[in-house]
Amino acid sequence: MQLQGPFPDISRCEIKLIWANAREIEPVHADSPTRVSSEDVVWLIESGGVCLQHGLGQTTARPGEWLLLPVHARHQQFTPGSRLLSIRFQLTLPGGTPVFARGHAHCVPADSVPEFTRAARHLQQTLLPWQQVQTLALGRARIPLLENLRIEALFYAWLGEYVRLMQRLGEPGNLSQPLDPRLAAALEALRSHPMRERFSEAALAAPLQLSSRQLNRLLQAHAGQTLKGLYEARRLELARHMLRETRLPLKEIAFELGFSSPAHFSNWFRGRLQTTPTAFRNQSAPETPMPMRVMPKS
Repeated sequence: MQLQGPFPDISRCEIKLIWANAREIEPVHADSPTRVSSEDVVWLIESGGVCLQHGLGQTTARPGEWLLLPVHARHQQFTPGSRLLSIRFQLTLPGGTPVFARGHAHCVPADSVPEFTRAARHLQQTLLPWQQVQTLALGRARIPLLENLRIEALFYAWLGEYVRLMQRLGEPGNLSQPLDPRLAAALEALRSHPMRERFSEAALAAPLQLSSRQLNRLLQAHAGQTLKGLYEARRLELARHMLRETRLPLKEIAFELGFSSPAHFSNWFRGRLQTTPTAFRNQSAPETPMPMRVMPKS
């Protein structure tokens, strides 16, 4: 079969596994807004069910069904005791546009996509020993090289099945649009900026021969946010993720996110979510926590 282009330049795309886990939905997340944005999210409902509200109405998924979330998902309502396998990842063009438009929610029986389901379970099981330290949120710097390569290989194998499924479902792709090279460089610098290091708009803009004001004007036109807004959104998502999915001490989370102290982190977090990191973690904790596996520092 002759494939028709144009195709996105994979060397310039942002392709990253964020997490793959299986868990019972905590009460605090059972009836709540859904955060999707530029990240791709897929759920396999193992028990219970979910009603997802989105831009085109609502979609219900039951046990044994995959739910592929659209960009504009707004609200999720799980039945009590629901359990799911969740994979969150990034597959975006330069500048952050999703490779697939994801305008619709798709509900797919798991037994109709056996290779997709098998690859997802294999990926999730491989990540299980590392889940409690959740090194994926910190760049996987604490996972040994061989394990990291194995995870990456399994992720790409599953991602191939995901792309095949999206094409089968007729989900349209977004073609890469020309992007101001200064803006592309700024977005890449923002994505790769170590969270534990001080963030400076001026320092990021200077190599691009732009002022902070000029760079923010470009970002507002492209993404509707300032550089600081994008940075803080990334920081908050990482904070929620580490609190919800790991047992890392608050002191270590604060350090990894660039805060001078746990108290500074707690005040920042409370100012955005009206709850403390400890309260958020306690509400999100699974009923039966997995045993902690202590990893050597790299």
